[in-house]
Amino acid sequence: MTGWNVQQHDSFPSRSALHRATLFGAALLAAWLLAPLAGMVHVEGFSASIDSLALHLASGSLLDYDRQFPFNLDYFLATRSGVVVILAALHRCFADAGEWPFRVVMLTGFAGVVVGSVVLVRRWAGVGAGLAVGALLLMPGVSESAFFYNDNVLSSGLAIAALALLATGASPRVAARALVA
Repeated sequence: MTGWNVQQHDSFPSRSALHRATLFGAALLAAWLLAPLAGMVHVEGFSASIDSLALHLASGSLLDYDRQFPFNLDYFLATRSGVVVILAALHRCFADAGEWPFRVVMLTGFAGVVVGSVVLVRRWAGVGAGLAVGALLLMPGVSESAFFYNDNVLSSGLAIAALALLATGASPRVAARALVA
């Protein structure tokens, strides 16, 4: 027996067609996995209180936040002052924006988590950007972290982005090159 003689037949899809189909399937999977990002909600009073406090700060009526329980004002300002100030600034810039300032903060933090994680995975595992993004899409904690309003996503994004800068040589230019290389 002389072995198999494999020839390319017209019925087999070409390599580029398979590649395009794989990319299309991956894009559909990513869209399905990230679809809940379009409908973020407050799942607890904590994040709603942060947004409410930011609205009060933006309007100049901070002391009217919670007159019955003033400890809430002290607690949220002491523990969440950074995100409250950022949200208040966004509410001032975009009056009547509704939930969009919180959505912008969440998506910015989410972008920091994803970009920083891709840089770290590429640096530590030595894999390509496509494989790093694919692996991160399949990890529940990454995409699900931004499905609901949570001030911790911004701090996580900033922390991971800072770690990625340190891992790549602490230069934003080096980190940007590492992401697209």
